[in-house]
Amino acid sequence: MTHEHTYETASAFAGQRHLSFLEPMPIANIKEAISNLVLELTRALEVQGCTIIGHIKGRVDAGSSGSLFFNTTQFAVAPRFRGELQEPVLRAELAINIIVYGVTEAQIDRAFENSLRLILVVP
Repeated sequence: MTHEHTYETASAFAGQRHLSFLEPMPIANIKEAISNLVLELTRALEVQGCTIIGHIKGRVDAGSSGSLFFNTTQFAVAPRFRGELQEPVLRAELAINIIVYGVTEAQIDRAFENSLRLILVVP
């Protein structure tokens, strides 16, 4: 007797990027950019065959200006935010952790990098 698996294997990705702004970035603009990044990332993953988002969560750490946490578990849904940033924000560290099904780690990495370039204009 053979037993056929019908589930997919999860793939995980973790990344960090330094963000620098030419002038102080308003908090609303940072939240909007992160929302757009997550929306573009989930769109790109879905197009590549992602079937389930276990989670996409991350943090924007602006040092003495505070931290902003974000997360989602759905396609085409803006992330939820928690935490606070205080203006002015000139620099921040973006950390992201992704667990999804139906795509490889390399596909996640590519989708993340492309989404960063499109939304945050990162070289």
